[in-house]
Amino acid sequence: MFRLDAHLFKQGFTAVLPLWLASAPVAFAYAIAAREAGWDVSQIQLLSLTLYSASAQISTVQLLTSGTSAITIIITAVVLNLHHLLYGLSLARHMKLSRLQRATAAYFLTDGAYGITIDKNPTFSFLLGAEISLFIAWNLFTALGVLLGHLIVISSSAQLNFVAPLTFFVLLISSLKTRTDVTVALISAVIAVLCLSMQLGSLTILIVGITGAFIGARLESQRQPTPLAVNL
Repeated sequence: MFRLDAHLFKQGFTAVLPLWLASAPVAFAYAIAAREAGWDVSQIQLLSLTLYSASAQISTVQLLTSGTSAITIIITAVVLNLHHLLYGLSLARHMKLSRLQRATAAYFLTDGAYGITIDKNPTFSFLLGAEISLFIAWNLFTALGVLLGHLIVISSSAQLNFVAPLTFFVLLISSLKTRTDVTVALISAVIAVLCLSMQLGSLTILIVGITGAFIGARLESQRQPTPLAVNL
């Protein structure tokens, strides 16, 4: 087993509490969609405990309902989470992890946990605290969605997939501290819009992640980042 710093774990756990609200509507939507597709309670909750990916879980429900083959479902789930490879490479630059730590962190890794950890405290204890916090929230709201789904009305035209990215965007903006940070963020935003306009779908995350990382590395190699406050 690995040792954890209880204080850092608690810090990570509480740092992502604002994201609990962002996960609620998406978890409800998943639970309701799965229930309407004929899944029983155990199947719905088991997928949240094992696959643990909002986009992958919702797509799995949709694909299974339409009779899609298992291999296609697996490939779809992998593609939807390819950006986690970039997260892993980034985390590897900030902390040294054992094999068990890497496996544990990879399983529970989410966009929110990664963003908060990189911004606040890039340590394994902090990261795991953030990850466990969001894992509990996701499964809690999944269970509530199953139990109370008949009381919740979600319009078929409702777009819930913006809630979590919007919350993550707010956290991202608060972490921009240097000219390099702002430059990379703006360029990445432009690339994201272009990719979406070309209907690249999930590949947008991978393209923006790689391009943003490359631009950031180039800018860092050319000069030391200067705090924005100094240049105002």
